[in-house]
Amino acid sequence: MKIFKKAILLATSTFLFGCRYAQTNHNDYGSYDVPVSYDYSDVNKFSLIWSEIFSVELDEYYVYFYSTTCSHCMDLKDFIIEKAIKRGDIYFVRSSSLDQFTEDPNKSIGAENPGEIWILGYPTLLKIENKICTKSFAGNDKIINELK
Repeated sequence: MKIFKKAILLATSTFLFGCRYAQTNHNDYGSYDVPVSYDYSDVNKFSLIWSEIFSVELDEYYVYFYSTTCSHCMDLKDFIIEKAIKRGDIYFVRSSSLDQFTEDPNKSIGAENPGEIWILGYPTLLKIENKICTKSFAGNDKIINELK
């Protein structure tokens, strides 16, 4: 009986420790794009308040106006944050009671101070060149086309 127990113990040990599962650690997704999800906290260094729209120390940059409750902004969030991280010239202004709304898409063109900035709604993207607003884009498609 002792010999039988030793044989079973030896056979079990061989099966447990003698063979190893070959595991490879790689992520080969081929031609698939793996989506990355971002949060606005990822671009805190690009956050502005309304009064700071013209205080950025770049000759050319964009200012993106958004609301965390806007469904269009949520659809655009990962795209715009990824662009901001890669480009370094997109700044974010979160919705507040200071926002000024208009129905004229060109009302901000030529603005040189925050009091002259008007947006159609969320999301809106303004281009600032040499401390003057030169372009205004409202809506996801227009913003995406501008930043491609």
